[in-house]
Amino acid sequence: MIAVAAAWPEIIAAVEASAQEVAGWITAASPLVRTVELDADGVWRDLAMIALARSPSAPLALFHSHPEGRATLSLMDLAQWAPTGVPRWPWPQLVVATRSQRAIAAALFVWDVGTSRPRCPAQVVRTRDGAWRAR
Repeated sequence: MIAVAAAWPEIIAAVEASAQEVAGWITAASPLVRTVELDADGVWRDLAMIALARSPSAPLALFHSHPEGRATLSLMDLAQWAPTGVPRWPWPQLVVATRSQRAIAAALFVWDVGTSRPRCPAQVVRTRDGAWRAR
């Protein structure tokens, strides 16, 4: 969660820069946030994930936006993360909801070993004055 907090301004900037879904990962090295192209169905490209897993600077977390959506994992997100019920990759996932290209809420999900579903240890919402508060 510290990595997400450190990269928060860059994550929000990346998400708010596009009306389309934005996806990427957070690293400990600069740049803290890197974006990746999704396929036509809004799914991470398998080759991108293979390269990411083999990278010397493996991610600390993944993130993606839900334009005009909610800060929760969709059925497609769950199917992509764990198509067989077992997570394909170990990294936490941050989901950022937007309205009119402005980030309004975010939730971090982790999938603990041996469990059948991810859990959400942290959620934040944006207040009217632009500040973020825990939910």
